[in-house]
Amino acid sequence: MGRSKMVIVLVAMLAVFSFSSRSVLAQTEVDVLKSEVKSMQQKMDSLQDRLGQLESAPLTETSSSNITWHGYAATNYLDETKVGASPTFDAFVLALIPKFTINEKASIYAQLVYEHMPFSDFTVSSTTGVRTIDSRNSGEFVVNDAYLKYVINDYLYTNIGKFATPFGFWNTLQYACPTYVTIKQPGRETFYSRGSDTETDANLYGRYSMGAWLAGKYDILLYDLYVSNGRTTFTQQKDDNNNKGLGGRLGVELPIGDSDNIKVLYSRYEDSLRDSTTTPFYRQYTNALSGELTLQDLKLLSEFADSRKNGNQINAFYILAQYAVTDKITPFVQFQYYDPNGDKRAHKDQTRYTSWGLAYQLIPARVILKAQLDRVEPQNKTLEDYNIYNLGITAAF
Repeated sequence: MGRSKMVIVLVAMLAVFSFSSRSVLAQTEVDVLKSEVKSMQQKMDSLQDRLGQLESAPLTETSSSNITWHGYAATNYLDETKVGASPTFDAFVLALIPKFTINEKASIYAQLVYEHMPFSDFTVSSTTGVRTIDSRNSGEFVVNDAYLKYVINDYLYTNIGKFATPFGFWNTLQYACPTYVTIKQPGRETFYSRGSDTETDANLYGRYSMGAWLAGKYDILLYDLYVSNGRTTFTQQKDDNNNKGLGGRLGVELPIGDSDNIKVLYSRYEDSLRDSTTTPFYRQYTNALSGELTLQDLKLLSEFADSRKNGNQINAFYILAQYAVTDKITPFVQFQYYDPNGDKRAHKDQTRYTSWGLAYQLIPARVILKAQLDRVEPQNKTLEDYNIYNLGITAAF
């Protein structure tokens, strides 16, 4: 065989070998890719199964992120110049606020309030087995709110259950001390005044409601409408289902600058009460007007209420001015009055309150130290004027 023929044969053999090698390598790569695709499909199937299990599981088996906890606490020191008064420390409130999210439309909200830090205990007689409340019991535990919230659309939602009655600016925030600069809620002695018995648990309205509440906001409009079980004077916080309470709020909130705004709110409440099962119901209805003006670091708050209760007129008013000198320091002044017989001036039982104070934020929006001086002046001059010195600290979490 000549040299030229040998070269041709070698070239042909190299070509066949190269083609065969490429075919083998190509087949190997295809097999590897098929294996990877199969593995990825198995992982996708596993993830899909897990997602289906989570979506079908009951709420108690879902992630703990469905439950959030918040709250606040406040402790106050008080001293009075009133004859017979003694200085006191008061563990004023501890509120625990759990929220349970069901889905993007439904949630359950509760506010559990320990007022004046109650101590509760029961004793059982060793001879009769009768259970009695320990005489050392003190304070009060209140479930302020416990309701289901359902979002109907962007402009309307409903709360069904027990809730603090939406009246004025502050009843739904009556204990939430970190939200205001005063020791107690603004207007606490007048507009939001309440007594110690069932009839005066809130002098102008029912402090709590058990029923249904529609609320929402559209553009500059704010609106609330609620119907609730009626009140009874027999037992504090006990519903009277022989009648119903009804009320609502309507307001506007207008921006008047980059950081300025004005808010005006009208509140209405009506209900019926009675003193005993043998006496007829008597009617109470209350109208109130609230206003808030924010001009940069200056804020003005004022509310006025006129109520008719069993034919008697009750008037209440307060105005609060506060100014943020720095991010931490906010001085304030408040004037308020309460008149339980507004249509009977001869009774001269109006009481006026003038307050000066300072709020200092130890931790902004979290821990606030407050100092306040109240001057109390009864219109009836047989009663003495006196001062109240308050020091408090509150925290939110």
